[in-house]
Amino acid sequence: MLPKLAGAIDAAKAGVNAVHVVDGRVPHSMLLEILTDQAYGTMIRSA
Repeated sequence: MLPKLAGAIDAAKAGVNAVHVVDGRVPHSMLLEILTDQAYGTMIRSA
């Protein structure tokens, strides 16, 4: 998990608006995180 968070923080610092860390074992987790109001992962936003 630490490499995922380090990569997400690096991306946010580099100018990416938001990074989503989702569980790849959950079917369609990426679509659920992006297209629904319910959170299925962790979103890290740049300041």
